[in-house]
Amino acid sequence: MSTLLWSLAKENPWPGLTVAFLNLLVALSLVGLSLLLGVTISILSLVHALVDRDAVPTSGKPSGGGPLHDANPPPRSRLHHPFGQCLAHSS
Repeated sequence: MSTLLWSLAKENPWPGLTVAFLNLLVALSLVGLSLLLGVTISILSLVHALVDRDAVPTSGKPSGGGPLHDANPPPRSRLHHPFGQCLAHSS
């Protein structure tokens, strides 16, 4: 069977070349589509991160601060640790 296909390809290579070219076109379009999807997801996540941020005051001292901005945060107990319950019961 392969000799028959080889003899046909030797006489008329255009069908094989056409299929190979179409295969290349499909592969390149899939790569382009995946790149476009990656860029779209990146832009959407950037926009989402920018929208989620807190508003920064434009003048004067920053208002508030909260526990994340304290210079000397209070010490954390063992119960805040992911294994805190296990540590509290083992002692």
